[in-house]
Amino acid sequence: GKQGNYTEEVIGTTGPAWTFATDLYSYDDTYTVQLQPNDEIYIFWRLTFTTGSPTIFIFLEDYIVSSVPANLVSNITITADTLYPDTSLTMMLKHEAFARVSESITDKKDVFRSTYYGRTNSQPHSYAADGEGSIRGISPGKLIRNFPAASNHIYASFADLFKTAQAIDGVGMGIEMIDGKQYIVVEKLNHFFNSTRSVQIPYVRDIEKVVLEKYYYNELECGYDKWGDEAVGNLDEFNARREYTLPISEVKNKLVLKSPYPASSYLVEQVRRDSYFKSNTKDNKFDNDNFIFQLKRDGLGYRVEHTEDYEVITNVISPETLINARLSPMRNLLRNGAYIRSGLFHELISRLSWLLGKPIQKCRAGYQGRIMGPYYPCSARSRYR
Repeated sequence: GKQGNYTEEVIGTTGPAWTFATDLYSYDDTYTVQLQPNDEIYIFWRLTFTTGSPTIFIFLEDYIVSSVPANLVSNITITADTLYPDTSLTMMLKHEAFARVSESITDKKDVFRSTYYGRTNSQPHSYAADGEGSIRGISPGKLIRNFPAASNHIYASFADLFKTAQAIDGVGMGIEMIDGKQYIVVEKLNHFFNSTRSVQIPYVRDIEKVVLEKYYYNELECGYDKWGDEAVGNLDEFNARREYTLPISEVKNKLVLKSPYPASSYLVEQVRRDSYFKSNTKDNKFDNDNFIFQLKRDGLGYRVEHTEDYEVITNVISPETLINARLSPMRNLLRNGAYIRSGLFHELISRLSWLLGKPIQKCRAGYQGRIMGPYYPCSARSRYR
């Protein structure tokens, strides 16, 4: 090992005397040790012979490989709960992302409006109050890995931004004339419903009603396209993909509300620990993926929303490190409730039937008196924060 000060700790002691040549001895134990950064740990057996032979040291690995008969199995398992220093992250908030992409598409400045994503200090247009979805930001994998922001920019398409907004917030998009100028507008769906009567036609006969089957769904897929599948700890991840069946059998349509931007706590942590400072030439398959974060105002800046902002979080391994609980598939589903419920007018007391969840979906999180688990009645699927 490296030169330095080594401390020897006894994990356990042996039992009765035994003969090395003919006897087999079994030893099982569990030991916990706290390590500091750059600490090294070595595990060995010290075998003491009572026949007068000198004390010798044999590394466990050498003993397992060279001395244990082939028909026996020996192993050592080391597990660790690790901590990683906090990192600062460059990101773009949702209003600014939409505004910048809209400018790029139209080649015009200040052409985006959204009270839902706008803030009192949003750019290039500010609003009287922070919108319900305004304190959210996006950042690519490279910036999460702390690559220099000056040479690693945030790239986004309007399609992916809007798909993420639809999947998480249940918004719509339109072109509106405001004060004589056209704007791209993204708001909740009820913003685009105009209840004003435009014309009244009396005494109409032979009215034919047509069912718009494309707005009725018997299946629903929601959540996220990516969540770091097959990685350690990801069975605990709830910001993944879910599938449900709806209480309609006459049509065969699937409603897909999946975000292309991941919100997985575990995936963010895996990418974050693959730091630029460890290797500035190594790539990561999520380098160019934009991640979405639920934020909270912190003085003049923002921080990622954590457990302390919730009344209760259960059924996850490490609730104290959980992020994006507000962006869970169930909460996203509820924010899309008005759209889903429009085809379930006669089924409002029914529940969605859970078909598939990847990986597990048992997390329960409480915020402002609302505790969300994996199920919720259709009658409650309306406007939700």
